[in-house]
Amino acid sequence: MKNEHVILKSASSRVTLSVAKGLAFLFVLMLSLTACSDYEADYEDMYGYLVEAGTDVALSSSLSSSWSREEAIGSSSSSIKYGSEYDAVANTLKDLRDNQTYKTVTIGSQTWMAENLNYDPGNVSSMGSYAWSGCYGNESSNCTKYGRLYTWEVAMDDAGCAYGKACNASLNPSTPVRGVCPSGWHLPSHREFEELINFVDPSFGYNHTGDAGSSTAGKYLKSQSGWNSSGNGTDAYGFSALPGGYRDYGGDFGNEGNNAGFWSSGEYSSYVAFFLYLLYYYDDAYLDRDYKNYARSVRCLKDSN
Repeated sequence: MKNEHVILKSASSRVTLSVAKGLAFLFVLMLSLTACSDYEADYEDMYGYLVEAGTDVALSSSLSSSWSREEAIGSSSSSIKYGSEYDAVANTLKDLRDNQTYKTVTIGSQTWMAENLNYDPGNVSSMGSYAWSGCYGNESSNCTKYGRLYTWEVAMDDAGCAYGKACNASLNPSTPVRGVCPSGWHLPSHREFEELINFVDPSFGYNHTGDAGSSTAGKYLKSQSGWNSSGNGTDAYGFSALPGGYRDYGGDFGNEGNNAGFWSSGEYSSYVAFFLYLLYYYDDAYLDRDYKNYARSVRCLKDSN
């Protein structure tokens, strides 16, 4: 995916923009930005400075912006466009496709959505006979509570990844798979879920090629309420995993309140993909496998650049 626009904003820093176009033209623009304590002035500045597509930009600044806006006017996806707004101070993400706002949390070096994705991708029947996205029990209130459920091809936003098709989605893709996530965010890889678990439980380790689990991480990743039979977690890191259950290939729903499953971009076979799995009766967190035609939750991860 190539962003058509890059928007740059700094609250208080001196930024040097080196803008190069062509082989024989060099233009250096020095911008001195001074933070303003006045709310209205800050609001006027919040949309930053626009650099048009096709311009190469090199930044030198000691201060990273706490607010960023991603615009994806062009996308490799057939259905996913528009952008997102991320506020690192308020820890929020606004999905400009439908203007829904999500809490976010930084755990180690990763910034996650702290709520399940609730974006409606519309009619997905062209992706395959099992492709589906919707609310648990077909009740809209459950989308508000748990976010939407997505079969794997819909989570990947790729008809080539449908049930029964091997789309060569490696266990750990070299480039992030945006999938159904907002611009600037992506579907976590198997390795990125490993990194999350390892931050919570350093004994877990890396390079698991099959099912693997931590006996303690689930306790710290689960929300403090909403789980059946006293299965709540401590939510020690703010991941706030909720037990949104699943939908099977026949259209039946199950395990609301009992388990949470979050798709990764890692493919195991033409019929199976990896996901992060949490259960009410264990403190474990598993990297497990499930059929692609089951619908599960999605947590998006912020791109690292």
